[in-house]
Amino acid sequence: MRRFVTSVRARRAPAAGEYRVISNALVVRTRPTDQVPQLVSARREDLLRCVDGQLKLAARTIYFDHNVFHTGNLAFFV
Repeated sequence: MRRFVTSVRARRAPAAGEYRVISNALVVRTRPTDQVPQLVSARREDLLRCVDGQLKLAARTIYFDHNVFHTGNLAFFV
């Protein structure tokens, strides 16, 4: 399985120490039983918060590009 994150755009959020980050994600999954790789693409909207000098993921919303998946399951993180 491979994950690609591209087109990362970040800006400060209204609250101090928070950032809104928008990115595109592509997951390529290959399984020994499948002849064709499975692709799952999405847009991610993240809220990062500064905690003790480190950025932490506070929230994530994922908007998938497809309504129906033929992957059998989504047992992975996007």
